[in-house]
Amino acid sequence: MATARNIPRFLLVFLITVPLLCCGCESLTGGRAQKVDLSTPKSAALDYLKAVQRGDAATAKAASMGTPEQMRWVDGLAGMVGGMRKFDAALYTKFGSVIGQAHVDMHDALHALADEPVELVEQGSEIIDGEEAKIDFPRKGFTAHSQPVYRLGHGKEGWKINLPATYAPYPPQQLAARLPEVTASFRRYEEIGGAFRATAGDIMGNRFHSAEEAERSLGERIKELMKNASR
Repeated sequence: MATARNIPRFLLVFLITVPLLCCGCESLTGGRAQKVDLSTPKSAALDYLKAVQRGDAATAKAASMGTPEQMRWVDGLAGMVGGMRKFDAALYTKFGSVIGQAHVDMHDALHALADEPVELVEQGSEIIDGEEAKIDFPRKGFTAHSQPVYRLGHGKEGWKINLPATYAPYPPQQLAARLPEVTASFRRYEEIGGAFRATAGDIMGNRFHSAEEAERSLGERIKELMKNASR
């Protein structure tokens, strides 16, 4: 049975706390944006988060505002979520239900990254101040406390997620200096998503004889990414 040592547990804990680290466009992950409801802050936030939840970067970006570089943040987050879901689906397709600590940890990470934000915003309320707004939601549990405050701005198309205000909520005098590290984090998420997608492709291509072997290969890919990042 696969264990957490095949997918490094520090990575899965890292994925669970991704938001804490960050305290109609064409997408790198492909596809066209679906229609989004920008009529209220809450509807826009939910359409953004549901798009991230399914790994749909194009639609998430259609509900976002920011510079072209900041739009790449959405590619990184949605790409990682989509990659994790592809890997999980490939494991299930080829090897059936996989029950192990690594599998449980990955599901916990996906819940914190993609599912919990939707649930919290659905329970939340809008706080509107002129052309700016935020979604106030209950902070119950460890991962809920690590979720960012989703902040929105109003423009000619309606309400959209304000990416720098949401993922880089630093004082104005610090923002310019801190943005590169936020961008680097989201690029890393994109790379990790690529590792999950590549391993999913190998699973579907019958390169592995067991789920454990597939998870070990994924772990090696991610360790290599981390090694290169530290240079």
